[in-house]
Amino acid sequence: MKRYLWIGLLAGLAACAGDGPPRPGLSQGDGGSDDGGGSGADGGSAGDPCGSTDDCPEGLLCDPFGGTCVECLQDRHCPEGAVCQDRACVLPGSVCVPGRVTCLDGPAARVCNGDGDGYLPDEPCDDGVLCTLDGCVEGEGCTAAPDATVCDDDNACTLDTCHPVAGCDHSWDPACGEAPLADATPKKLDFGLLLPGEHRDMALTITNLGLGPLVVSDLSIAGGTNAFLLVTQDGEVTSVTPAPPIEIAPGGQASLTLRFRPPAVGEYSADLLVHCNDPTLPLGDLVVALAGESVDTNCIEALPSALDFGPVAVGTLAVMDVTLSNCGQGLVPVYDIHLAGGGGAFSLESTVGTPMDLDVGEFVVLQVGYYPSAVGVTDQGSLVVDNGAPSDPHLNVPLTGAGVKAPCPVAVIQSPAGGVAAPLAEVQLIGGNSYAPQGEVTDWQWTLLQAPEGAVTAFSPHQLLDNPKLWVPLVGTYQVGLNVWSDGGIQSCETATYDLQVTPSQLLYVELSWDTPGDPDPTDGAGTDLDLHVLNPQADGPDHDGDGQPDGWYDAPWDCFWGNLHPTVWGSMDPGVDDDPDMLREDANGAGPEVVAFTAPQEGTTYRIGVVYWQAQGLGSSAARVRIYSGNGTPVLDAGPVTLVQGDLWKVGTVTFNGGIPVVVVPPTAKIVPNYPKPIGG
Repeated sequence: MKRYLWIGLLAGLAACAGDGPPRPGLSQGDGGSDDGGGSGADGGSAGDPCGSTDDCPEGLLCDPFGGTCVECLQDRHCPEGAVCQDRACVLPGSVCVPGRVTCLDGPAARVCNGDGDGYLPDEPCDDGVLCTLDGCVEGEGCTAAPDATVCDDDNACTLDTCHPVAGCDHSWDPACGEAPLADATPKKLDFGLLLPGEHRDMALTITNLGLGPLVVSDLSIAGGTNAFLLVTQDGEVTSVTPAPPIEIAPGGQASLTLRFRPPAVGEYSADLLVHCNDPTLPLGDLVVALAGESVDTNCIEALPSALDFGPVAVGTLAVMDVTLSNCGQGLVPVYDIHLAGGGGAFSLESTVGTPMDLDVGEFVVLQVGYYPSAVGVTDQGSLVVDNGAPSDPHLNVPLTGAGVKAPCPVAVIQSPAGGVAAPLAEVQLIGGNSYAPQGEVTDWQWTLLQAPEGAVTAFSPHQLLDNPKLWVPLVGTYQVGLNVWSDGGIQSCETATYDLQVTPSQLLYVELSWDTPGDPDPTDGAGTDLDLHVLNPQADGPDHDGDGQPDGWYDAPWDCFWGNLHPTVWGSMDPGVDDDPDMLREDANGAGPEVVAFTAPQEGTTYRIGVVYWQAQGLGSSAARVRIYSGNGTPVLDAGPVTLVQGDLWKVGTVTFNGGIPVVVVPPTAKIVPNYPKPIGG
């Protein structure tokens, strides 16, 4: 029976890995199966709060700035070819995950459009209803929860409720009878901070929430040293008696305008007394509190007054601090802090809750992030602080930054082989000396850039190691490439290359390789079997091919093949003369090579060369190729590819070693003998 050799080697090579460093799962940016956030085996999903990646479902990471579980932070966390956008992996050409909802400060909701190539306009989550608690749920969008406690008007005769659209409702309690009920909106007027002599107007609405007509007979301001005034058609007054009295029907309203004009520096307060026929009011007066303050200087400042991030590597996040401080003599309310412009390159990495009051001498620190949009692009935006300082109510902090190419890690390839190897060897490759100017090299990816035609090889144990080995089965030139990644997710800017020249040391080297189109994996140990034969002139046997001469195939010891790997009687009887052939490799189920080599072939002896298609394993035809090299690796024959089917004998030609040079004779067209008989017991 035929002996099958070298199977273990090919089986080991079958464990080749994929094309890139390990990555988390990919969200389908082209309308695939993404569910708007992904979910883990434990029921968690993207958007869940986290303190570290251990708190997130498998496959998700913890965003150190947002404190939520995300799919990615850098492109290197995504599958090969995908990029990280808005902390999610998307396919090339995509900007975001279709339909995904992301919560922004404000709060506000940002929704990716259905094609994944852009965003819909941001949706502010402020519904304009004072009695609803506005928020945003990651992956779902804006929310508004009614809060009836906000609507409490401290009147026992009203039923206070909050409607999600209409807001507070103060319906009359039937138990109180058909009487008028006065209500003021707002309950208190706070005019904020002004400089002496400046003025600010605010509107007040009187509403009749009762079942009977509300009659307002007098309006007056108590206290405030004339800093608060009623604005009427006749001018500014501190009291007025309307004639006729103001009558407000049930459910009706009347509006008033009040003015704050502080005469000097100081804090001011007063009460507006609305005298009416509401039976529930003490002394018949609806009281509205008035407040305001005047200061010599009242301001808010930002240090630094502008943030210039300078050059920042694309793919990295830079963070700078800005301090907001009260630089005046009075309290400054801060209404809102937001970003303007910049195209999303700038972000608020930490902020403070607004609205808030910044008292004299107080300060807060904000963190502003910059993630460059592209190499060579200068990004510009603003940090805007809406506040109550009259001198600068919309404090603007300019933001600038420029995207530059990251300092790339450098891939380095070394090998003890020194660029030269013998065929059939495993060459040690060393990439562990690659380095990164910033951080450390964490990932390696080897590629085979060039190999002799027909070479089936792989990196062992796989191509993602720092120091793998490469099997070089055929004579010729091989070139390998190496890319590396740093712990910042930055890829080497250039692919390192390394050339290997594979040259035989024997004076005569005969090599058979083949390709089987029907075999999807020639390294899986279940491939086709083609056999190389090299005959001594003394080979004898039946004339199966009908050419009138003994064939000699399978005539041991004069045929060097799988059944006679190391003949010992071909040449000189002197044991010091190595002129016998050796079969260096026999492949029973793959793509070759099979190799017969002579260290010192007999001068003037003509050897016949043939190929037999032994077993197809149901995989169809194969394209066979025979190459012959001299001792310095110079090719003297490249025959094929020749298509063979199971049972074919290809009579390749002859080679004669004359004057130390192989001389090859081959027929002008391939001579193929179909269904060539196998030896008995083969």
